Amino acid sequence: VFTMKKIIMVTVATILMLLTSANAQSLQRFFEKYDDDSRFESVSVGKFLFSLALISNDIDANERELLSNLKKIRILTTNDVQNRDFTNNVMKDLDKVVNSGNYESLVEVRDKGERVNIYTKMSGDNYTDLLIAVKNAGEISLIWLNGKLPKKFVDQIQQDANNDELANLPFNIK
Repeated sequence: VFTMKKIIMVTVATILMLLTSANAQSLQRFFEKYDDDSRFESVSVGKFLFSLALISNDIDANERELLSNLKKIRILTTNDVQNRDFTNNVMKDLDKVVNSGNYESLVEVRDKGERVNIYTKMSGDNYTDLLIAVKNAGEISLIWLNGKLPKKFVDQIQQDANNDELANLPFNIK
């Protein structure tokens, strides 16, 4: 009986780990899927470049804290939004990733045909992902920040969104 309980517990733990791993990788898979699509422009910045940026004296303390904890930034942009099927498929794929990956909606702004959604994901007490999705009549832009994101950074985004000041972020998303 003891070994049966042990086997069941190990099986359940393994399944939970696999599900967590699958969710964590789905945003990575999403970016990889569209990274090679010729309709997208793609930019990926890794930890090495963040380390180089930290050498500069032109970076304030908040930016330094953010850069030192980032693992990567990935950006996908497309201007091919006239093809409704393509646009709908991209947005459906993104919705699946957000819904299956336990992302929390931090900000949603809709204004004159433009839509900005900012999602966060936590692991324990830390924000590990920030996903910014901007869709307007002429473009779709997706920005993914991955790493240990300072809580004050995420709180500032939410505060700026509440005050309609998203253009004041360290990166302009409007």
